[in-house]
Amino acid sequence: MAEQVIFDTLLRELRRLNLYPPEERQLKDLRSKIERKFDNSDNSPEDIDAGKYAVLLYGLALKALEAEAEENKKISYAPEKEDSATIICLDYLALMGTCGRMLAAQILCNKLLPLPQVKEWLSQKPDRITIAVADRMLALEAADVPKRVKLAQSITEKASAMNIADATCFFKVNGTRKGQLTFRTLENFMTGRYGLECRRRLIHPETLEEITTCTESMPSYPDKNLVEDVAFHLRTMDPIVMEKVLRTVERLADEVDSATLKEIIPHTLSPSLPLAKAAMDVIAKFGRSKRGRIFAQIFNESPRIRAEVINRLPLLSSDNFAAFMGRISDGFHTPVLSALFSTLSEEDSHRFGSILSAVLKSSTNGKKNTLKPVLNKILKQDKLNEPEKPVSEEGRTVSGLDYIKLGAPIVLNIEKKQKQTGFKRIFGKETAQPDSLPDIYTGGQISNQRIHKLNRWKSQAQKITFQNCRFAACDFRDSFMETCIFKNCSFDSCSFGEAVYRECEFADCTFSSCSLNETTFYNCSFDGCSFQYSHFDSAVFSLCSIELCEFTAIAAPGSFFCRCRFISCEFNVADFREAFIYKSLMKGLLFIYSEFSSTLFSESEVRSTVFHDCSTLECKALGIQTDSAQLLNALQRTLAARLCQREQLKKRSNGMGNMGQYERGIIYKAIKRWFAQKDIDLSHARFAENNSRRLEWTAAKMNSKRKLFLYMLPALLHSDVFEQANEIEQLCMPSHIDGYSIPLDVIRSLKGIFPDINIETGKNDSVPIKALMSIGSTGTIAQTPESDIDCWVCCDFSKCPPDSRERLQFKLRAVEEWAANNFDLELHFFTMDVKDIRENKFGLSDEESSGSAQSAILKEEFYRTALLIAGRPPLWWFTPVEADEKTYAAMAKKTAVLKGTDFCVDLGNVPRIPMEEFFGASLWQIVKGVKSPFKSIMKFGLLEMYTSSNKYCLLCESVKKNILAGMRGLRRVDPYMLLYKELADFYKSQEQPEYKWLTAMALRLKCGLLDEKGISGHPTRPEEKEIIEFATGLSGENSVGHFKAFKSLSDFRSVVTLGEKINLFMIKTYMKVRGEQDKISGAAITPEDLARLGRIVFSNFAKRKFKVARISLPGPKTHFFDSLIITRDLNKVWEISGEYPDESGARNIQTRIESGKDLTAILIWLVLNGLYDSKMRLKTDLSSAPLRDRDLKKLFANLTAFFPRKTIFNTPVEETLNSEQMRKAYFIINLCAPRESNKIQEVHLVYSTNWGEVFCKPVKVTAALIESPERYLQKEMADIHSGPIQMGQFVPPGSECPSLKIPVR
Repeated sequence: MAEQVIFDTLLRELRRLNLYPPEERQLKDLRSKIERKFDNSDNSPEDIDAGKYAVLLYGLALKALEAEAEENKKISYAPEKEDSATIICLDYLALMGTCGRMLAAQILCNKLLPLPQVKEWLSQKPDRITIAVADRMLALEAADVPKRVKLAQSITEKASAMNIADATCFFKVNGTRKGQLTFRTLENFMTGRYGLECRRRLIHPETLEEITTCTESMPSYPDKNLVEDVAFHLRTMDPIVMEKVLRTVERLADEVDSATLKEIIPHTLSPSLPLAKAAMDVIAKFGRSKRGRIFAQIFNESPRIRAEVINRLPLLSSDNFAAFMGRISDGFHTPVLSALFSTLSEEDSHRFGSILSAVLKSSTNGKKNTLKPVLNKILKQDKLNEPEKPVSEEGRTVSGLDYIKLGAPIVLNIEKKQKQTGFKRIFGKETAQPDSLPDIYTGGQISNQRIHKLNRWKSQAQKITFQNCRFAACDFRDSFMETCIFKNCSFDSCSFGEAVYRECEFADCTFSSCSLNETTFYNCSFDGCSFQYSHFDSAVFSLCSIELCEFTAIAAPGSFFCRCRFISCEFNVADFREAFIYKSLMKGLLFIYSEFSSTLFSESEVRSTVFHDCSTLECKALGIQTDSAQLLNALQRTLAARLCQREQLKKRSNGMGNMGQYERGIIYKAIKRWFAQKDIDLSHARFAENNSRRLEWTAAKMNSKRKLFLYMLPALLHSDVFEQANEIEQLCMPSHIDGYSIPLDVIRSLKGIFPDINIETGKNDSVPIKALMSIGSTGTIAQTPESDIDCWVCCDFSKCPPDSRERLQFKLRAVEEWAANNFDLELHFFTMDVKDIRENKFGLSDEESSGSAQSAILKEEFYRTALLIAGRPPLWWFTPVEADEKTYAAMAKKTAVLKGTDFCVDLGNVPRIPMEEFFGASLWQIVKGVKSPFKSIMKFGLLEMYTSSNKYCLLCESVKKNILAGMRGLRRVDPYMLLYKELADFYKSQEQPEYKWLTAMALRLKCGLLDEKGISGHPTRPEEKEIIEFATGLSGENSVGHFKAFKSLSDFRSVVTLGEKINLFMIKTYMKVRGEQDKISGAAITPEDLARLGRIVFSNFAKRKFKVARISLPGPKTHFFDSLIITRDLNKVWEISGEYPDESGARNIQTRIESGKDLTAILIWLVLNGLYDSKMRLKTDLSSAPLRDRDLKKLFANLTAFFPRKTIFNTPVEETLNSEQMRKAYFIINLCAPRESNKIQEVHLVYSTNWGEVFCKPVKVTAALIESPERYLQKEMADIHSGPIQMGQFVPPGSECPSLKIPVR
């Protein structure tokens, strides 16, 4: 007891020091007191009790840093100190668990702490501490302190030198999962001494103990060979070792191949029960569709473990459960269902009880009332005791204004009632004595007060309003406040221990370094409040509304949140260990670097909530509704853990007792529905986890500006802030995203950009956006820092005004322009009606659409690459793999019944791609190939693969199958990596190695993996490690075609050669699909689309006289030369060469670009293909006279302005339905003629057409041409001249020849 008093005194002192940092003479005493607390076996810094000390130490460190910075400003020289408050705090925070280490890392990354002190502190600590803290510094991603980040990276590299014993100890203390250890540090362990020793011991073990040590310590790591090395020891025939091996495989593996699974199955019949259980657990996790059959085989062949088999049945899918029931004897059906009924009633009572209740409601049989007592018993399972409404004691009313008077005596009422005497003692009642009743401060408003060290221990107050008050070092312990209002108040270093607040309101208040242990808040509201460096151990929040609040460095272990409402709050480094969130609502929350060990989410709804780098592996969840991947996975883990505990405790099944046939039928129906709902939740967990990973990766590949826009994007569509700021409200249609709430950090960002705008959401007439999803490379290996974003805005326009779509599109176009101008992000919105998507109606489309030929193709690509940014998940996530239309419709109905109609959005199934679709779809890919040739190479290969056999599996279904199986490796779930693998195998089977090579080049180019820079470096994410391994294999010298000649596509000749290969591929492809057209009856492409496509292909690839040929320049490099050299030989042949420095910069390298007798045509070709830019030097010599460099610069500038590259070849697709027409004409006069000539000797006409072609032809000089170029064109080129056209001309500077008489318009 005395020791506890000492510790409480330490807490009070730490709170006081958060107000007044300690002086140097006090440091020794402070360190001594903290040492007494934590330097003994009974009080470990890792204990849950240490959280309150950690947050106060963090607050003290920040306060001390600020004080030291102010002190250093006042003196020119600051002497070195032996110790400091900051160092003391760092020393102990580094030992205080995950949150403590994160707080220590934040201090080390604080610019107020000088870098030399950071280095000194890190150098003085042992590696086990510095590596752990440096790892958390990396997790912070503090781009504003690059030197500290680099220092942290160098320290984490020491992990590579740790041996197995030290590494095992490190893992045990710090953990290895996300939120505990960054992948960069884990990679150092696994590629260093620990990983090498583990592999050696697993491959060549000297003792069985070595196998045990390695398997038990090994962290989860994306290395398939490592799992195979572990699985190899299934052949040791030692049941103890084999059991440990199987447990390791279950823990580490993402998938188990068929051969390994076949080895595991016999172990289920092992005489060793632990080994048999381990084998069954691996099969339950990785057996996929075979699990039901395997479990039935075990059940039939091994009667002694039937109870264990039944206990694992809830881990199976509904299809596997049906397979199990179909393969066991009918006589066992009732006992199995009876045991399952008991198991589900006790271990998943809320979900099973809700389903049983729904089944009973739908029944019309009068016997259903006999099951109501059973249902009530089930629903009472796992219920938590809800806090009762606090009741205040009786007292006498005094003025509320006296509440803040210092020194006012507090009446302690030990006896509030006094006995009567005499006759009244027998017949009378107890009466309250007025003088003994406590004071209840009532009413009044207290404003603008600074209140210091106010003691209101065990006081009572009601109906007082506090406004703009500051409370410092005040004591409110055991007090009771009722219906009080606090506005814009601050509480610094105050104690609220065991206080009660009932129906109080807190608005814009700040709590700093406060103690709220065992404080009760009942029916209170917190709006816009801030809590920092405070602790809430065992605090109770009941019926509270907490909105727009920020929590920084808080400890709330064992706290209880019952029927609370959290909206748009942020928690930064929060300790929620052993906390309870019960029957609460959480929307728009952001948890950062927070700890959730043994936290229970029960019967709550958690939506639109992000857990960023949080430790959630040991979090528990029961009966919750959520879209969070972490909590969906927690649901699955909690069920598995409870089943395991049930088996350990050997709980007996109560069975179905004397239930009749009707009751048993209801129970069986409820059990089947339970399996179906669990399947939906598991599918949701798997897809949500993959979606969350892709969203994080998307942000990681962006710069800070683009990342900010990505976070704000849903909020821009969910609110009217953008319309208000740009004053276009009357032109736009408001919208809202289903299920989305704006997080607090996004609200802050929006207010920073639009400071004078109030954010409004949820207008009654707004368009409901069911889902906001990106399509394409976003969140895949193909995304680069320069990638654009294509977003499908999936709306329900069924109940909206007719003009709502057009008005929403107006807003979206404005947002696109804003993103391009302010965030350097190319963004494309596609406004879609969910009904049209469901029916695959995409219509006649423009350049970024698919046309009538690609409805099925587009749907497949959408589901394969779709990334859910905000809104409802698509129903397709929850339907079986390769479901036909009947199965899809049945699953849609089942999902609506089990999860509600608003659970997901139905965007329709993916139809099979019929042969008649192939022709039109292929032509569209060729057309798109002009813009993105490598993307179209891969897409066309996919189309050809699909139509080569009727047994193909759509790639989107392959991705879906792998995600649902729990696979996480990119080779299984990344759309582009899986696409390449499928195409490589297909072209290999077709004996087309050159196409396989071209596909590999397409992937390398798309993903930015052209040189060693793209596939080297230290991986910071599992995806980066996989990409490095994948690209290294892709670039091997044994690869077909070799990549060596095209290693980085940095020289002009290799780029041109590769472009020629692409054009050849496109032409061959066109000829192939055109030849197949006659073989396909009823090709699904409209005549209009056919005409468009044919003309686009013709304009891009066909050779015509005088046509300026387009060259393909694939690769990231667009400028190859620093200088252009123009010369003419003795045969009057012109040659243009490019010059650029070599890698050393010591000499220039010269490369021939083009040659010919018509210089003007060459120059036009050079400019329109983008081989020239204004920064280049132009060099001419005597052979090129009278041409001079300044003549060429002037010509090139004029041509670039007259024929903009972005538009001249990029004409609208609709124009291809029209006849060919001249659009622009440019005359080049006397370019190579002597400048002193006073006559027009030569004229070149450069003209463009509406089909996206440009021609350069020499024309005969006539009087008609000189006098009226327009009439000349009307006469000489009447077939393509039908109206006024834009004209221009170039006469070399200094030339004495006349100009053409072009009218000025």
